[in-house]
Amino acid sequence: MPVKQRKQHNKPELYRGRRIPKKSIRGRITRETYNKTIDMHGFECFFCGTTQSLECHHVVPKGFSRTISGRGVWRNLRFLCTEHHGNDGVHGNPTMLKQLQDYHEQLYGPHYFKDVYDLFMEGLVENTSPEVYEAFMQEEERKARYRQIDVDCSANAYF
Repeated sequence: MPVKQRKQHNKPELYRGRRIPKKSIRGRITRETYNKTIDMHGFECFFCGTTQSLECHHVVPKGFSRTISGRGVWRNLRFLCTEHHGNDGVHGNPTMLKQLQDYHEQLYGPHYFKDVYDLFMEGLVENTSPEVYEAFMQEEERKARYRQIDVDCSANAYF
């Protein structure tokens, strides 16, 4: 007797008339994103600075929690050596992972790990064009810089 095959759902998700790619596709690292990560963060380990045996790491990993999943956008990527990327590194040490996530949030704001579709479904951008996404993210970076300046000024204030 033949084994019954499970039905695969190949239909893309629709949200407000827009096709939203599957989450597994949105978490992939493309060649373009990989090169952009090198341009923006450099080709060295975040923790030790080595340039040997590097791996591209999702700062907020894919499937991080039921509600949060990191995407394959350059703001959510960082190069780590094999020592700091594996089970002895960020994947086995929540403190190191949190340190990296906090650093990226200080640099890029609270939405650094999201792609344009996440922002669109949250109502933060009006459409899914790359230009609108980049404008939103640059504004978030500007806000993050001002928040950091406020923190630095408060720490040095004399009362």
